[in-house]
Amino acid sequence: YLFVSPRTSVLANWEEKVVAPTYSPAITPMTDSIGYLKAPSFHSPVSQTYISTYFSRWHQGIDLPKPSGSPVKPITSGKVVFAGWSSLGYGNMVVVSHELGYESLYAHLSRVDVDEGETVTSESILGGVGATGVASGNHVHLEVHLKGGAINPLSLITIPR
Repeated sequence: YLFVSPRTSVLANWEEKVVAPTYSPAITPMTDSIGYLKAPSFHSPVSQTYISTYFSRWHQGIDLPKPSGSPVKPITSGKVVFAGWSSLGYGNMVVVSHELGYESLYAHLSRVDVDEGETVTSESILGGVGATGVASGNHVHLEVHLKGGAINPLSLITIPR
C-alpha cells in the first residue's frame, strides 16, 4: 500500500484516477433537527463469519471468509466511486464514499452488482464474496479509510458470529 496524502482520495493511488478530495464526501452528511451532524451507523458487510486476517501495518484491512457468491453489503450508506477490476491484486473491487470523509473498499469479489455513481444503502448488495485477484480462498477484504488514511475496520463494526 502506498502512502496517501490526507488531501487525496485513496482511490487515486489504487487505480491512478483523479478524484475529488476525501474531505468532500460524495454525499451530504445527515443532521438532526437542530443541525448537528449525526454519526453514520456502521455494520458488517457479511453475515455470520470470523476474521481470517486482521488489520496490521502490512494488511490494511480485515479478511472475512464466506462461501463464494455470498452477498456483500456496504458498511453504511454512501455513493459508489469505483466498481470494477483492480489491477493491483484486489480483483473485482467496489469503493464506497460515505459521510464525514469515510471510504470503504470491498475486494476479491466474485461479481460486482453496482455501478460507479450509484447511491447505496446498508441493505444494497455490492457483489458476491470471491477469490479474484491475489487471494488464496473465498473472502471479502474490507478496508476503511478516513480522510485518506487507513483505519482498523473493527473500530467501527463488529463481526457477527
